[in-house]
Amino acid sequence: MSQLSTKNQLVRLAYGELSILERLETEFSLEENFELQEGYEELRCAKNALSKVTYSPSSLSISAILAFSRNESLELSA
Repeated sequence: MSQLSTKNQLVRLAYGELSILERLETEFSLEENFELQEGYEELRCAKNALSKVTYSPSSLSISAILAFSRNESLELSA
C-alpha cells in the first residue's frame, strides 16, 4: 500500500467504511507494522475527541448575525 492509500484506509477503518476484505487486509497490515498501528491509534483517539466537541455560538455572535441579516433584508427591499 502507498502511504496515501494507507492513510485513507486507516480513516475508512476508523469510521467503519471498509468492505470486509479491505478491513481484513488493513487489520493484517496493522498487526505486521508497529508504526502503522501507532498512527491508527492516534487517529482513533482524535476521532473520539472530535465526537465530544460541541458547537454552540455565543449569544453575541447570534445577535450579530441576526442584526446583519435584518440590515441585508432592508437593503434588498429598498
